[in-house]
Amino acid sequence: MKINARLMIMLGLIALLASGCSTPVLRQDIPVTTNPLGAKVYANGQYMGVTPNTVSLERNRNHILTLIKESYRQEDVVIEKQYQKERTYLKAIQSGVNSGLFFKNPAMGINSGMQSLSSQEESGEAFVLAPPVVKV
Repeated sequence: MKINARLMIMLGLIALLASGCSTPVLRQDIPVTTNPLGAKVYANGQYMGVTPNTVSLERNRNHILTLIKESYRQEDVVIEKQYQKERTYLKAIQSGVNSGLFFKNPAMGINSGMQSLSSQEESGEAFVLAPPVVKV
């Protein structure tokens, strides 16, 4: 009984500490180039510089790149997050199996796998941005 009580206390403390920390969002670098060079680049309305340039975007959401050059028409490029289903599920299953084996409890494994899915989606690890390169 003492071991179970200690284990539950440790798990409770870990959960408490983990809930206070926000997960950092992964970013993806997207190279942007235009012909002619020197177009202003805006990501979601925020100025990012002129082309050629590389913009770093959060992987857990969609973005709009706006390219503006005097005497040329404005070009908007949608950068979409794409769910990496197989990779994400495989990592969640692996996390669940490892937790279930460690705690010798299949229920802990299922819970850990589900938490892994949520964590991957929140951090952007479950997504990749497309297109990976913008050429206009």
